[in-house]
Amino acid sequence: MALLAVLISSFVLVPISSQALEPTGIFIDSLESGLPAQSAGLLPGTVITQVDTQTITTAEEFMEYMSKVIPGDKVTLYSDDNSFEITTIQNPTNASKAYLGIKFRQDTAIKPELKQIYGNIPLLLIYATRLFYWIFILNIGIGMVNLLPLGPIDGGRMTKLALEAIFKNKKLQTKLYAFLSTLSLSLLLLNVIAPYFLSLNF
Repeated sequence: MALLAVLISSFVLVPISSQALEPTGIFIDSLESGLPAQSAGLLPGTVITQVDTQTITTAEEFMEYMSKVIPGDKVTLYSDDNSFEITTIQNPTNASKAYLGIKFRQDTAIKPELKQIYGNIPLLLIYATRLFYWIFILNIGIGMVNLLPLGPIDGGRMTKLALEAIFKNKKLQTKLYAFLSTLSLSLLLLNVIAPYFLSLNF
């Protein structure tokens, strides 16, 4: 299913989307509290189309421009109806890079000639692409978890059969199986819980 989702996205949805949609700027998803972008009055949902004197249509253009900005520089972001002057700070992961405190994604719109014919229907391509992305992620995740040496799932059964084939001592088989199951369950829970604690601010 994961492979099928990748093939459909790569050879059907993405090519059609590239013909039906065009980049129109960067869409501000969220702002980090108390950081320069929020302090300048920028709001989630704003579409940025220009940085200083440079027109921005793609996320790549925006990132390339910002890569040349250093901490302490002032940049002005423009939307269709507003402007926001922001003084950058040091990037938390690289002190030599500028940081605004925004999370963004590519904004797209239907090409005018297609919008006249099909209206907003081509926007469904975006949602379809995201759907197949999550189909890929979920199937890869489920498949990997199913292979863990845990109890009644496939990975656990295969591990038990492998231990029985390698070791003749029943007690040793049981101990090794219990150890591998406990280790796998601990790593799985750690993978779920750890990001929550890492995201906390102290």
